[in-house]
Amino acid sequence: KLRLRSYSTPMRDSNVFLELKKKYSGVVYKRRQTLRYSDAMDYILNDELPNDSQIMREIDYTMVRYKNLKPRMFIGYDRTAFYSKTDHELRITFDKNVRFRTENLDLAKGSYGEKILQPNLCIMEIKSLNTMPLWLTSALNELKIFPGSFSKYGTAYRIVTERNQMMGGTNCA
Repeated sequence: KLRLRSYSTPMRDSNVFLELKKKYSGVVYKRRQTLRYSDAMDYILNDELPNDSQIMREIDYTMVRYKNLKPRMFIGYDRTAFYSKTDHELRITFDKNVRFRTENLDLAKGSYGEKILQPNLCIMEIKSLNTMPLWLTSALNELKIFPGSFSKYGTAYRIVTERNQMMGGTNCA
């Protein structure tokens, strides 16, 4: 998966992140290149390589290998992140107001779109490089919270696909 990430609505000189996300043997790897928004867009839309770093070469290899990659979907959400004071590798995030759109994909246009989740739901993600602390495991068990998987992009893609099939159209995401 190749994505352009911004933590706010970017301006031309804002920093954004061009990310390559891949899964190998069940482990997710992310390669991230920090770029000015204008440079990222020049690269994505006009193939103008912004620098010759190792990460940028990996991203460019992906762009060349999977010809004609262009933006297809915007995913936005409101995230609240918590970090452990004692275990710097432990992070818990809550994503709410998850939304998507398949038109007007310029990040500079703002963060709006069709909602994926019901208003009273959120996505909790726990990331830890080490084993989860016992206190957290106990709390999750007590609350009957068990691991599951959820893909924001996959869910949005399914919504678009189902809508297009109902309307007799083709998939645009």
